[in-house]
Amino acid sequence: MIKQIQELEIEVIRKNVKNINLTVLPPDGHVRVSVPFGLSEERLAEFLCSKTDWIRVHRQKVIERAAKKEAGSALRNPEMSEEERKELLERYREFLRPKLEEYLAFWGRQTGLHPEKWQMRDMKTRWGSCNPRTKKLWFSVGLAEKPDECIEYVVLHELAHLKIANHGADFKAFLSQFMPDWRVRQKQLNGR
Repeated sequence: MIKQIQELEIEVIRKNVKNINLTVLPPDGHVRVSVPFGLSEERLAEFLCSKTDWIRVHRQKVIERAAKKEAGSALRNPEMSEEERKELLERYREFLRPKLEEYLAFWGRQTGLHPEKWQMRDMKTRWGSCNPRTKKLWFSVGLAEKPDECIEYVVLHELAHLKIANHGADFKAFLSQFMPDWRVRQKQLNGR
């Protein structure tokens, strides 16, 4: 069932749930609400009217995030041939290598943390990774599309994992000690 609240169209699904669950879905900001079977139409309308501002804000965020993701990385362009993609990857590696070397050297001196080995890989779901046991770091070639301050943040983030394996309070305190604006850089990196 579709419910119209002002300019908003909201899909209502009645199911065996205890609470009202409101969701805004990518990519187009489709709004869905799951409600208990016994919830009255009056209570549902009251709830939805109380959430219109929240819905508008979150719809906009979801739509913007989906648009950024769709624009995405040049590496994910479906119209690019495999040969063009390999060529672009190589150019990205050449561009990124000196930046990573510079930041690894700088933050290594600052923190006293040095990897045994590091490499660049075409990673689809993360910007970097660390194996604390082997002291090996990997960096996404896609970082070449990001601003320098984001690349620098990823380097410090992965170096920190040589000392602290998780993302808990100690890890965050470590990042804050060396890079007080790391949260801003992290948001910029992830397009938020």
